[in-house]
Amino acid sequence: PNERSSLKVVLDQLLRKKQGEFCHSLCYDMGPQKTLGALASLCLTSKNPSEVARFIADHFSTDSFVDSLMSLEEEDKVQDLLSKIFGSLLKIKIEEDSSDDSGDDSSDDSSDDSSEENEEVTKKIQEKNGAKKNGKEESNVIDDGMDDNIADAVDCINELFTLPRFLRALRVLMDKGEGEFVRKRAILVFNHKTSSHRPYLSEEEECLFLDFMEELLEQVKGEKNDDLVQTIWLSVEIVGRNFAAEYPERVGKALVCALDFLDNSSVVTAPV
Repeated sequence: PNERSSLKVVLDQLLRKKQGEFCHSLCYDMGPQKTLGALASLCLTSKNPSEVARFIADHFSTDSFVDSLMSLEEEDKVQDLLSKIFGSLLKIKIEEDSSDDSGDDSSDDSSDDSSEENEEVTKKIQEKNGAKKNGKEESNVIDDGMDDNIADAVDCINELFTLPRFLRALRVLMDKGEGEFVRKRAILVFNHKTSSHRPYLSEEEECLFLDFMEELLEQVKGEKNDDLVQTIWLSVEIVGRNFAAEYPERVGKALVCALDFLDNSSVVTAPV
């Protein structure tokens, strides 16, 4: 824990000074498990969460990081840490003008050179992973108002999650104690994953998506927030469009639930 805490402090300082290339080297030296642990708490404590998210998106999409993750034997622990980072990212709200840090980080002459170096390193990483990114230009539709760097980081972690762990993480975030902002983001991430991963799902995985849709339908019954209700209906529409041909009965039940909701609700927002 002490090592992880020290790594978190060092990463925070380096990222605030735009020294991303040193962060990549440091994380490779420390190994994936310590890196995940440090980043899980850094997401919510850093004064520049967008910079941390950018680093996560770049670092987590490199082949060497993914390979090192895959080689770890404690898969459950890795998935737990990914869940923590995922949850932290969805809880980040960037204020409109959090422009730039407090004057503490003196802008010494070296900062220009290092930020140029950092741009170069980031460019190389992005070029190397260009093929991955090409098919995923819509990642920023995850949330209307989510910082681009955070959306990219969430998208990256999505690719590293097993599907059951992804849905388990969403269930935790859908807890009513999390507030509408986080719950809406969780549903939007689910919607995005449904559309983007539909062609690659096994039959068992398809059923997991349908199960989650049915859980959302249960939630809508007592929900008073119109915006959240509309987002849940959007989920029903997306799941229905993607799965109705193969699962007409289960999607049909969702439609009946939607009609029932319309008959018994005074909510202005209606199912799509």
